[in-house]
Amino acid sequence: MSGYRDRLGNHQDHARIAAALEESSGIYSGMSSLEKQIARAFDESRTGKVWKTRFYKYATNNTSAGTKLLDNAGMAIPTPATDSVEGVDPYLDYAVFRWQRCNYVRDDSDGFARPTALKGWPGYKEEGAVDVGTLKMTFYWKYEEGATYYDIIMSDTPHPELGLVPWCDAVKIDADGNKTVMPYFIVSAFNSVTASDGLLRSQPGASAYNQSYNSQVTDYQKKGTGYWGSRASRNTLQIIWLAIKYATKNSQKYFSGCTSFDARGTVAVAETDASRIVITKSTSFERYNTVSVSKSGAASNIDRQSADAYATANRVLITSVEDVTISGTTYTALNIDGTVTTTVGEIVTSYPCHSGITDTVIGLYDGAPVSCTNGKHGYRIGGVEYMNGQAVIAADTVMEFQSDYSKNVYVAERPTKHVKDAHTGYKLIGNILPGDYYQGDTHLDMSTGGHNAMAKGGGDSVGVGDYIWGGDNNSGLREYFQGGLLWSGSRAGACSVGCWNVLGDSDWYYASCD
Repeated sequence: MSGYRDRLGNHQDHARIAAALEESSGIYSGMSSLEKQIARAFDESRTGKVWKTRFYKYATNNTSAGTKLLDNAGMAIPTPATDSVEGVDPYLDYAVFRWQRCNYVRDDSDGFARPTALKGWPGYKEEGAVDVGTLKMTFYWKYEEGATYYDIIMSDTPHPELGLVPWCDAVKIDADGNKTVMPYFIVSAFNSVTASDGLLRSQPGASAYNQSYNSQVTDYQKKGTGYWGSRASRNTLQIIWLAIKYATKNSQKYFSGCTSFDARGTVAVAETDASRIVITKSTSFERYNTVSVSKSGAASNIDRQSADAYATANRVLITSVEDVTISGTTYTALNIDGTVTTTVGEIVTSYPCHSGITDTVIGLYDGAPVSCTNGKHGYRIGGVEYMNGQAVIAADTVMEFQSDYSKNVYVAERPTKHVKDAHTGYKLIGNILPGDYYQGDTHLDMSTGGHNAMAKGGGDSVGVGDYIWGGDNNSGLREYFQGGLLWSGSRAGACSVGCWNVLGDSDWYYASCD
């Protein structure tokens, strides 16, 4: 497949291409030499094609399937990949659907993410004081409602005659409020971990927990004034890709996420400094799962609340699973990344997946390790990892209960500063109807990249099919609790939102992203 990854070449071409760009018309003014190379590669790869998918509103037709139109018509739905099975994806023939890993930093003025190194080039890192991102071509899009339907449209070129706008996170805003559409944008690739410098960073590893809307206002600012935590737009991206590529409202038709993995086992053979955990024979665990080992009777055996206090091994990664025979008895061995000393009777408990496990998926395909639909692994779409078994708290979104128990949804547009226990200066993008229900339709906001449920549905396989946990309050602010948990099952999904948590709530299943 030709495209920008080929045109980027290698780092030895860097100086030559940058010098040529310096002599250009000035459209790359203010960019680093790396940015200029990326910009030129993207500009040479744009096709002008327009991809469109139409969905009927739930009240008209309760199907989850959309109809592909314009240049999207006739394009096959991709087959996702795993770590051992290659996928099929005709969209990867177009640069706007491809991606590349990078390191990045955020501008102080507005938080715009700028690349500092590309994977495979000198200087790229995935540990230490760095963030790992997904570099993508800027796309132009539109969400448009009719009386009985809504359309999601995107292109790799502006098409002003269609009313397309650039993706919100591709717009650079300077200190005076002037806006520049950049040729690329960067999304944090993974849930944040606590990095070696003690800060929340997008890296492979054990995903940080006890995150909240309020904590993100403080904690990400420790990295610089442009850092606030991930916007709801990070999640909206997968909703758009699912619509265009897979023609579906229902993410779990193709990707379940780590949502059916509330599993436990018992240590059957004690071992010292071992690179495995030997348990009674079990089929509950697979490679790339994460587990903790706790003393029998510890609170974490029941609710995972006290994992750190009671853990013999805390959130270790399983690298493979095999049956072993010891003294004539067959057990299951969970081979792990690291070593552990275990005692017979200790409890092995499932935990959210490590960040970064989807980098085991073959090539640039969407997919998940082992299986996309067995409920035990996070997945990636467009190079961005989602649903590892924790909900991701949107850092820019606040809900406010109304007197009828519905919730107004407010989103902070860049470069609006985020504020604790408030939504000062945030934009109202919509209202979530009261009650607990499966969604029928989801509304997307073009200026902020936010999203909100706009119609009730009737089950997990019709309409959007993701759940709204509505809460029963008539006042107060709540955080945007996205995706679902280890045990959410079919109620989880790309559009699932919990509405009950106050802005400072946190727990082991509350995650965040840069």
